[in-house]
Amino acid sequence: MVFVRSLKVPGRYGDGRGGHGLSLLVKRTRAGRISKSWSQRVRLNGKPTNIGLGTFPIVTLAEARAAALANRRALAQGIDPRTKRFPAAAPTGLTERARRLGLANGHDLLDERRRHIHMAIADRIDANPRLLGNATANLKRWQRQRGYMERGYIEWGAILERPWHEIAAVLRSKSEHAIRLRQCSPFAGVLPERERLRIYETLGT
Repeated sequence: MVFVRSLKVPGRYGDGRGGHGLSLLVKRTRAGRISKSWSQRVRLNGKPTNIGLGTFPIVTLAEARAAALANRRALAQGIDPRTKRFPAAAPTGLTERARRLGLANGHDLLDERRRHIHMAIADRIDANPRLLGNATANLKRWQRQRGYMERGYIEWGAILERPWHEIAAVLRSKSEHAIRLRQCSPFAGVLPERERLRIYETLGT
């Protein structure tokens, strides 16, 4: 953090900690001031793409790293992290794997994988109710970083004010509404990565 704050020379500085394509752009404004903004370089639909993550110091280094990791996880699920939606076509190979599992297509496989992940999240919160606070904290942080909230996150904000058994029902539900909500889940950080990977392997990823 001290290094980021001290940077005065214009240029692009990569996160040397393996920050999932995270970098800091330092430039001089017309007024002669130094501005600093975070961006992430990813491959989206096979094309290199930059995703803006906000300006420093409004968005801290730790927050930029967390956002970059969340974007990588979204990409791993076939989701465009900018819109939290699927691309027009399901990623190559998903349809074949879906059919082996008795599902109609690749999108159904991604929906089912997300449902299993959220069922596991619900089980962990059942065992440790304090973990539910992660979701609320994530929503507040993302709103602070972006300055706005997508519709799905606004809906989650209202759902998180309900009793736990109603929240858990959404996490586990097969309804179209629950499927849509799980595409922009605020539960990042609740499920350990090893358990997430186990679910991926079980569902043919």
